[in-house]
Amino acid sequence: MLDQYGIVVWRDHDYIHSGIPLENGIYTDGIFCGLMMELGWKEYLTCNVENPLRFTLPETTVRGLGEELKRKLNLRGIKVIGSPDSPVRSVWVPGHIDGREDNQILQTVEEENIDTIITLECTDYTVAEYVRDSTMAGRPKTILAVGHFNSEEPGMRCMVQYLPQAAQTDVPCLFIPSTDMYHFI
Repeated sequence: MLDQYGIVVWRDHDYIHSGIPLENGIYTDGIFCGLMMELGWKEYLTCNVENPLRFTLPETTVRGLGEELKRKLNLRGIKVIGSPDSPVRSVWVPGHIDGREDNQILQTVEEENIDTIITLECTDYTVAEYVRDSTMAGRPKTILAVGHFNSEEPGMRCMVQYLPQAAQTDVPCLFIPSTDMYHFI
């Protein structure tokens, strides 16, 4: 069908991470900027817009934040490590928690007093164990493991708006969501 109708499928994930123009010549990681915009969190950004990963939200609970993420990202569920009733204000989206940079992640969580980590994926050791132990010790921390593709889809939707400008063409671009790959039993 692709050949028959001359359709091109361009999976451009890594390029959008490298930066898309935002305003005043500033480039931003389009994946995480798209997530920020989809969540409506631009006013809560507490780091540079080039890499929008840290937010100070109006106080809520992990459960409340999880419900917001489920609704805005159209998810079936979210894995939670820590207490769903813990308070949340300081949120960080570090990307992957896969064992490669776990010591730096733990250091940032401590130094910046992060309440909740929203991660693309999370292995069940180091940071996950730290969060669980911290909560059990009365210093609540939480992880909301949203899923890699689930948290990056808003950025890919953003790319559809940027692509014609970048390609300097009026070729129609279409975003087709992968949707939530997880089912919960």
